[in-house]
Amino acid sequence: MNLLSGLFTKGISAIFEFIGNFSAQDICNAYFDEPEVPQELIDLQRKQLIESV
Repeated sequence: MNLLSGLFTKGISAIFEFIGNFSAQDICNAYFDEPEVPQELIDLQRKQLIESV
């Protein structure tokens, strides 16, 4: 019985360890490092600024 409870505890601990290690990774930095603005939007903004003056 002690062996089964030890295996169960070890299995649950392994699952939580995996979740903790996975959540420690910050994968958003690769995607949102420096967003690029499309040239069309820059041109549109410049055009609107010129028309408003």
